[in-house]
Amino acid sequence: MGAGFDTGMWDAGSNCWGMKLVCPDALTASPRDPQPVAKTVLMAGTGINADFDTDTFSSADGCYGTRRGSGAYAMVNGVQVKVWCHGILMNPTETLSNGEITSGAQPTCAQLAADGIVAIQNGNCFGKKYSTNDYFIECGAGELPTRIVQIRGASNFVTGTGSAGGVPVTQSAANSMFDAMISTSTGRRNASFNQ
Repeated sequence: MGAGFDTGMWDAGSNCWGMKLVCPDALTASPRDPQPVAKTVLMAGTGINADFDTDTFSSADGCYGTRRGSGAYAMVNGVQVKVWCHGILMNPTETLSNGEITSGAQPTCAQLAADGIVAIQNGNCFGKKYSTNDYFIECGAGELPTRIVQIRGASNFVTGTGSAGGVPVTQSAANSMFDAMISTSTGRRNASFNQ
């Protein structure tokens, strides 16, 4: 047999020695340690959390039962949720090999933006960090920001009436500077293309 099996247990339903050790999180009873489970019980799915795959071995835990998922998503309570890159969530429910998940409400754009984070896919997880000193992230009603402004680059911007000033230090100042940049850009675009 090998790792992930209790060879000393008799499986009466299969008439053989050895039961698969199932990880605690994969069992609905939530025991403290991996539990030997009979093959017929596994096949019926009795007492098994449907969010877990008992055919997949978790080498870190030495038992069977890893959370189902694909790429940057994982199953939580029968629903696919985003796997957030390590360090994105303040209070993750669970840590996976490719990131962290929360079983509660997913973070909003505004919550993430406060820490300079955008909810875009970053490999096998979600969350890209931006320096709050260099970028301003504005959120609307959606999950993704409506705009990301590079603040340091904006300090050299020249409006039609002169210099836009130094680096904005408040959200209001960043909004004002960005609105001026858009206004000037729109005016120049209209002058060039509406002839």
